[in-house]
Amino acid sequence: MPAKGFKIYLVYIKEGIMNIENELDKLKRISRQEVPAGMDNRIRTAVDALRYNVVPVQWKWGFAAAAAVLLALNVAVLMRQAGNKGSKGVTEMVQGMQLSSSNELYHE
Repeated sequence: MPAKGFKIYLVYIKEGIMNIENELDKLKRISRQEVPAGMDNRIRTAVDALRYNVVPVQWKWGFAAAAAVLLALNVAVLMRQAGNKGSKGVTEMVQGMQLSSSNELYHE
């Protein structure tokens, strides 16, 4: 014997299916209409125009070159930073701005 909650769940499913069928029955009341002459050709031309709208090759190469230059600059900056192993710059900045180097927030 199924649990009470399971029966309620089945009732909700059945009611949901009935509601869907009622909504679908409304579609049967729609009458067919004649398509205006030339509408099919206009739709096909619009779809074909979207299908063959591609990015020019020069733009593709330009984007690839810009990405390569940006990548090379990032690598150069990272390599330069890797060469500076000391934290002298950070220490100078902390002292120059008179920041506290301790972890105490409220000086207790």
